[in-house]
Amino acid sequence: MDRRTFCKYGPHLLVFALAAATTLMPQSLIAQVSHPWTVSEIWGSSNSLTGNPPEGMSWSPNGARATWIGKKGSLLEIEPPNMHPKTLIPAAKIAKLLDAHISNRASDHRARYGEPDYIWSPDSQHLLFDTNGELWLFDINGGDGVQIGNSGMQSGDDPKFSPSGNYISYIRNHNLYVQPATTSGQPMALTSSRRDTILNGEVDWVYLEELNVRSNYFWSPDSTKIAYLQMNETHVPTYPLVNYTLVHPTVHEQRYPQPGDPNPGVRVGVVGVHGGPTHWLKIPISVGNDYIPRFGWVNSHVVWVETLSRDQ
Repeated sequence: MDRRTFCKYGPHLLVFALAAATTLMPQSLIAQVSHPWTVSEIWGSSNSLTGNPPEGMSWSPNGARATWIGKKGSLLEIEPPNMHPKTLIPAAKIAKLLDAHISNRASDHRARYGEPDYIWSPDSQHLLFDTNGELWLFDINGGDGVQIGNSGMQSGDDPKFSPSGNYISYIRNHNLYVQPATTSGQPMALTSSRRDTILNGEVDWVYLEELNVRSNYFWSPDSTKIAYLQMNETHVPTYPLVNYTLVHPTVHEQRYPQPGDPNPGVRVGVVGVHGGPTHWLKIPISVGNDYIPRFGWVNSHVVWVETLSRDQ
């Protein structure tokens, strides 16, 4: 069937297909249909014919429960094999976090790149909320949330638990920070760059958009070290991005390499959880051209790195 035939007979074929499907459908299911489907319901309705699944569902590390934020703002859960949702954290306890005021640009960044509102602790007993840089730790066994830190970043701070669950790490002002996962934990900078063009563990536009990278630092399995990507954008030209959604538009100068422009210079380093100098890995790449799109830990002593040449 060519395109013209489909365009000519498409509606009739659709009706025939639906009629055939109804004919083959078990009578028990047909009896449950309260009214015939309309064209609007099939093609234009915001309500899916199969129902609307929860958005942002997250499984606990132990696989015991799945959680998501419901339409009324509560954190809901199911615990298989019992598939009936119930409230894990009431809306009243997290409403201020979910409705926290952040800038238009940060809000767009969080939505565009799917930054989660919360993450699970490795022991599956705690949740770390981060919607505007404030870090709140919730005990799922009925405890209230307590603020344990603030990244100072409304988006892009990429908070993580160490595998042991004893530490929390995040990005602040282009540097990598770590602190104990307690209310008395004091943040410590593992890197100390003071230039806006040096990004430690942070993800820039090129890697977010072109390489689908969502994180540029990773804990070692024994929680003693962090491997991170350092990006040098000094020679990457800027491009003006105008935000027309505001009453008074603003301009953000985005580091953006046009074809032929220098790419960010990248290298991978390993730093201890208690600070100290970074050990830089010797990686054969063309700095300012090639990419390091993926890297991680084989074990607590070995780091693997993937490189990609620019001509690919």
